[in-house]
Amino acid sequence: LTHSRQVGLVEDARRDSALAQALAQQPTAAVELPGFGFFTRQATDTPASTRSRLLAAIEKRHGEAYLGDRRLALQRELAQLPVRARTVSEQDFIIGTLPTAAYPFNQHYADTVAALHAIEVLSRNIGLSEQLLVTSAYAGDAMSLSAEDRLVLQANATALQQALVRLASSQRPDWGQAMLLGMARLQAINLSLEQGRWVFINTLDADAAVIEVGSRTRKMLPLLEEDALALWLHAQQQWRQSSQWSEASYARLEAATTNLLELRRLAGGANDWRVRMTRELPRGIGPYPSPSIPDAFSADAEALLQEMEQSEKLTEHYATQELGYKLITKNCVSELFDTFDLAMAEAVEKQGLVISESTLAEETGLRLGEPFSPSPIPFSSARQVRKHWRISDDRKLPSLRRLYTRAQKEQKSDMAVVLRESNTLTSTVYHRSDQDSFFIFFTDGNALVRPALGLVNLTAALGATLVGAVRWPFDGGKSVKAGARGALFSLPELGFGNIRKGSNNWIAPELRTVPLEQ
Repeated sequence: LTHSRQVGLVEDARRDSALAQALAQQPTAAVELPGFGFFTRQATDTPASTRSRLLAAIEKRHGEAYLGDRRLALQRELAQLPVRARTVSEQDFIIGTLPTAAYPFNQHYADTVAALHAIEVLSRNIGLSEQLLVTSAYAGDAMSLSAEDRLVLQANATALQQALVRLASSQRPDWGQAMLLGMARLQAINLSLEQGRWVFINTLDADAAVIEVGSRTRKMLPLLEEDALALWLHAQQQWRQSSQWSEASYARLEAATTNLLELRRLAGGANDWRVRMTRELPRGIGPYPSPSIPDAFSADAEALLQEMEQSEKLTEHYATQELGYKLITKNCVSELFDTFDLAMAEAVEKQGLVISESTLAEETGLRLGEPFSPSPIPFSSARQVRKHWRISDDRKLPSLRRLYTRAQKEQKSDMAVVLRESNTLTSTVYHRSDQDSFFIFFTDGNALVRPALGLVNLTAALGATLVGAVRWPFDGGKSVKAGARGALFSLPELGFGNIRKGSNNWIAPELRTVPLEQ
């Protein structure tokens, strides 16, 4: 949590600076903000439309003048919005210490204009953006609504509208973005009922990562689609079991549908695979064409812009110093042991003692075992833990290749399986990723033969680098980079070491639940 908040300081500083630069342009440039991508076109309105019913329900509960009054209050808030850079110090990046809470300028601005946009969408005839909709166009009849689905969706629409009526009077600062998402979902549900097939808001926003689909990934598409279909059916079953409107179950179904239909779009010939690395609600990022300028910014834009840029540089400096990766002094090992030290420090503090090296060492001895200075090398520090600390449980997380090999040994000759899966040319479980280095043999097995196999890998990688130099005009240097990385990662193998395991973009469901080795 602490680390996420500290990384958030850097992101906020960058967003503050980028927003200030956009507002300082003459004429003012459009800015991309959450919520503005949901509704972007004129819609055919009828008295029974989704928007009209929701607007009537809000006015009935809160009064006909309510939205107009709230719009005026938001316009005043936007004009008087405080524009200042976030003040940061080294103290905000101390390990285990939450940085000081603040409401950054970019977030305050985005929340305020989103609330104004939500009222505008409610008051005017603005329809859903077709770019933000995902439908079952790539699924044929597989995603048609059943009679049961229609009943549950109708109940969802009623419950969601009631929730939005309550949300309209919420004082939470981000109510505008929540309102825009809720209205978009309500219209998507009603479109589903109208068309008789699933329609959702796309969870893959404009800032989603894009992966180029190569030949290897395309070969895996049938497996990926089968997996995504199973996840979609499971999400649909959970959604049906909800007795009332459940945003959590609907969001899972929304995300599962988006992912499934994205894969089916790729199967139809598309080459741009859009993915979301973290699970998030649809944000509806879109252009705010004519940004309003707060009074404070209009008065002294140049000084405020410089202040934002200085804050950004300072925040990145502190983050790099305190959070940045360093091969020896700040790596995966040091972070793990820092976590142990923090836990021991908390225990010492609860006893009313002064935190010092001696009290930390004494607490470590009582709870874990003999204190020691950890090696920065992962496998060396692991040995130290086994030697000095009391171990209650020890588990190995085998690689996918080892899991598969172990399963195959039960059905076929051990030697045949080992030989087949020992290299990338004949392996049936390993499919080289476009990001993998070039190599021939896996060397994470018997260490005695590792130098010989490493020599083969090194020779092959150097050859691949030379071939890649010829192919550079055609693949943009991908082959050269893969060969050079292959040669680099093969060097430790000559000295009986191994740091490369290979990677896989996809793991079959039946292999995800294989018991771990004890």
